[in-house]
Amino acid sequence: MTLIVRLLVEGAQDREIADRLHLGLRTVERRISCTMTQYGLRNRFQLGALALHLGWLDGHDIARLIQTQQAN
Repeated sequence: MTLIVRLLVEGAQDREIADRLHLGLRTVERRISCTMTQYGLRNRFQLGALALHLGWLDGHDIARLIQTQQAN
């Protein structure tokens, strides 16, 4: 799940994540949905915040996200 969340935080869409991780689209959607349900999350922003809180993301991930956002 950590890789999926990292790609989500980078702005990747579900299809792109599936392709990059060689998973089916439905598998990616199901993993995201199950994780959000498990933690009682309502949206993907909350999933990103939880990932940071749980240590699934580190400073390098956040720095890449900021650089990506600034480039856009």
